[in-house]
Amino acid sequence: MAAIPVSASSAAFGIAETGTVVQTVGPGRGRLLNVLPETHIVFLAHGDLLSNMDQLFERIRPGEKGSALTLVTGPSRTADIGKVLVKGMHGPRRWFVILTEGGG
Repeated sequence: MAAIPVSASSAAFGIAETGTVVQTVGPGRGRLLNVLPETHIVFLAHGDLLSNMDQLFERIRPGEKGSALTLVTGPSRTADIGKVLVKGMHGPRRWFVILTEGGG
């Protein structure tokens, strides 16, 4: 999977306030495809776009959407080594979200 240049997945929710995408992990739905390729595209249904984190916690119940939730707000960044900014250290370097109709 690491050799795949572009991957795509869907998101359970999006948080407009922070630009965060909420993805689920469970049987048949792991995390590798979301984090190994250089570029990742997320499809988010417009009806699943929430205003803030409070709305997320009002809508989600433990175990309802899978065994874990992953909250991603763009490519990872670090400047730990030599104060040089490196993007995509722990995941894709490029991250795109495409809003689709439906959801809710």
